Amino acid sequence: MSVQNISWAWDWVFGGDDGYTASNQYNFAPTNALAQTSLSVGSPGLGIIGFSQYVSRPQANGPDQINNLDPVLVDGGIICYPPLAYDPALVGVTWLLMCGGGLDQMAGTMLIFSFD
Repeated sequence: MSVQNISWAWDWVFGGDDGYTASNQYNFAPTNALAQTSLSVGSPGLGIIGFSQYVSRPQANGPDQINNLDPVLVDGGIICYPPLAYDPALVGVTWLLMCGGGLDQMAGTMLIFSFD
């Protein structure tokens, strides 16, 4: 299996008074793909990035199947979302950036690798 295409996107958020959340959704034709998020830059405060949902279409002319990914609670009650989503018939992903308040800020990237 070799990589056929790499797509990417990035976003930046600034916390402000109450914090800030950005949600980005990307849709595309069905493909055997892996999507990955990565925190590129973060202040010492709260910065969370990951996938909240991915969509697949197992049958070419069939309906989309929405797969909601549950947040995971880790030490101290901080919420984390999975950083990877893979499906042999992936058609879309939704990724989040969650930033704390005050002067907190962060930037993150999302990569999609499609395979033959």
